[in-house]
Amino acid sequence: PTIVNGGQGIGTSKNGSPNCFCQPGIDKQPPTLVGQNVTVQLDGNGNASIVTGQALSDVFVENFNQEPNSLASSLTNWNFAQSGMNVDVGDYITGNGAKEIDLAGNNNAKIISKKSFDLVPGQYKLTFDNRLNDNPAGGNSVKVVIGSLLDQTFPSQLAATNESVTFNVVTRTSVKLEFEELGQNDAAGSFISNIRLSRVINPS
Repeated sequence: PTIVNGGQGIGTSKNGSPNCFCQPGIDKQPPTLVGQNVTVQLDGNGNASIVTGQALSDVFVENFNQEPNSLASSLTNWNFAQSGMNVDVGDYITGNGAKEIDLAGNNNAKIISKKSFDLVPGQYKLTFDNRLNDNPAGGNSVKVVIGSLLDQTFPSQLAATNESVTFNVVTRTSVKLEFEELGQNDAAGSFISNIRLSRVINPS
């Protein structure tokens, strides 16, 4: 018999004798290489890793864990849109590994990231935890603005929701993140936390 890929082995001869010792044969079939495209991603230290599926590269992450539990008129990574605004910092969503801010401290507030983020063309994803403060109950929601790229309102529910939205950047741009409380202007708004802005990495 002809041994595929060459080499010696046990087989059956032409006259039907089983378990004969066969001589090397010749495989004339060209080999076929099977592979797949991968994306190589570099971290801040220049270390490379191969991405074989969709991955996220964080641009900004906020969990408010650095803030003391209090009625706060200043935050580490955020400015208030107007003087007199404040938020209530505490643990209001169980099991998410973060602190939350109630976007209505004494009244509805709007926070703007202190840092501007340089976004290169591509797809981006924003996620954050959102839960209604129902003491007292009210129809509250969170308005999120990212430059001219995103302007969307998320209704707050009694059960905590991990909000998620994707958007595309066509030309390189610098943006800030804005979160604004909408609804009754009182001391019960929306609890938000685990804010995460990421670039979506898709293998080419």
